[in-house]
Amino acid sequence: MKLLVVIQLKGNATKKLLHAGIHPFQDEVNKNGRRPKCFSRGEWKVFLDPPDIPRSIEYVERNPEKEGKQRQRWSFVVPYGG
Repeated sequence: MKLLVVIQLKGNATKKLLHAGIHPFQDEVNKNGRRPKCFSRGEWKVFLDPPDIPRSIEYVERNPEKEGKQRQRWSFVVPYGG
């Protein structure tokens, strides 16, 4: 069941990217006539112990800076209160 949900999320996200014209492979086509996938195969899951959560949050928040980008701020993301 979980894998099915992941497949549906990726499929719907791909449709939205294509519709918005921002799919990273918008103008590329494979030899089979399809666009290359922009998502990895399968799913990735990690279980964190409570002491690991603040470190992991900091890693995710700083990740864009590694590519010279600004940190991302989203109205629906609230501070962790663990």
